[in-house]
Amino acid sequence: MARRRRPPRRPSGKAQAVAPPPPAGDLTVELPKVELKGGTYKPEALGLPLMPFAEPKKKTTLEKARAELAKAKEQEEREARAQILATLLFRASRSEPADKSKLMLEEARNGLRTALQGATQTPDVNTLRMLGAYEYLVGDLAGSAEAWGKLVASFPQDKEVESFRTWWVYCLLLSNKNAEAAAVVKGVVPSVKAPELAYVTAWARWRTGDNAGAWQAMRAASIGWPDKTKATAVERDLILMAARTGAAVAEAKLVASAFVGKDPAWQYSILFRFSQFLTSSGRYPDTIAAVDAALQAGGAMVAQQDPPKLRFQQAELTLRFDDPVSGARLGKQALDALTTCGAACTDRADVVAAVQRIATFFHSIYGTSHDQRYYAPAKELYDGVLAATEAAKKPAVQQLIAQLEQTKKAIRPGGGVHDKEIVAALLGLHAQEVLACYENAMVPAVATFSGDLSLVLEFNAQGAVTGVTSTPPAGEADLAAVAKCASERARVWRLPARGKPGVSRVTLNYGLALSTP
Repeated sequence: MARRRRPPRRPSGKAQAVAPPPPAGDLTVELPKVELKGGTYKPEALGLPLMPFAEPKKKTTLEKARAELAKAKEQEEREARAQILATLLFRASRSEPADKSKLMLEEARNGLRTALQGATQTPDVNTLRMLGAYEYLVGDLAGSAEAWGKLVASFPQDKEVESFRTWWVYCLLLSNKNAEAAAVVKGVVPSVKAPELAYVTAWARWRTGDNAGAWQAMRAASIGWPDKTKATAVERDLILMAARTGAAVAEAKLVASAFVGKDPAWQYSILFRFSQFLTSSGRYPDTIAAVDAALQAGGAMVAQQDPPKLRFQQAELTLRFDDPVSGARLGKQALDALTTCGAACTDRADVVAAVQRIATFFHSIYGTSHDQRYYAPAKELYDGVLAATEAAKKPAVQQLIAQLEQTKKAIRPGGGVHDKEIVAALLGLHAQEVLACYENAMVPAVATFSGDLSLVLEFNAQGAVTGVTSTPPAGEADLAAVAKCASERARVWRLPARGKPGVSRVTLNYGLALSTP
């Protein structure tokens, strides 16, 4: 028997919830995932510990030194024999292939360890110094840190105690034992008279979140470093910490000048590289200030080809913080610098074309959003490009100027929206800040991590951020810490103002991973 079909249900009479369509002025856009590759940093300035030697009273051989250590009974004699054997092994290892040299250094380390087995009294200071050095040479950072720690505890009044403490902290840092390292230098007042201790203190404090303390210590380390011509790692870390700890550009400039002295070429070099670290840290206005400082410090030593490119780069940075007036000023300075450079600037056409692209972008922003702040800067840059363009190409620039005037005439009150392509281009420029958040979250270097991060931003008609959410939610470790940092930075990002009321919702997606060597 066929089953009867049920009649269709009648409406219940209750109102059905229907999501209203978004207001006409709203914009919703999700941008494709951007893959970001980050790196980690570690202290590298100390090189190798000083190697103490113990000279035998009369000429001997490795075989005899081994035998004498083996038959030594008393602790004092064992230590003396172990020191002599270690000295002979170290010197002999210098002329051996790497694999055999390592075996000889391990034998030296093991001899020192053997001498201290069952010790009933405080070891000799040189035994512990040699042990700390040999443990480091063979790559046993835990053993090296233990030896340096015993030296500090056993010989607190020794004239070399600052060096012992330095190497203790250095080994802890290289082992990613950051809390222990910070505890060892707790209360240490960084001094230019003890630059190596100040250096490891800076790293210990930076890795445990004390940015102000890290910068204070790094200042002392760099100013007091004895041979600055060989201080490549110190110079890098000075620039790195100045950028990542939030040091003011003026203060960083003074410290950099103290580090390099009166050499204008070196001052220019270090301040220029400082500007690059500032860019990678997402500190764009400070980057512009640092480039100004570099050009001022370099003076006549700056190559004529540099200012046009640097001024353009400064102009391009203004897109990241919605300052078209400064963008036009710096773009015009790039063009003016070409005049000074003359024939030395073989890439003149490239610089002019780059400035023209900024003018065209300002024009596009003005034409879509109707943000009046972008009209005059676009016009100023077009005029500058026209003056700098060769005669055959001037008609094309004149056409762009005419189009800008047509755009101005066509604009009506209440119009203007956030264009998807322009939004994508502007917010894409902030990816470096997210990468800086990722790298900062790995500063403790206890573990590395990777993964995906999404930010959902809401902008009002004035171009200001009114809401930020993230996936994963903001937290204190790993990707959650990156989300927290990126969300805080995103709150000050801006889009151009737009004429039509409404909300612009933008989803940004990032894939975060360590860069491979």
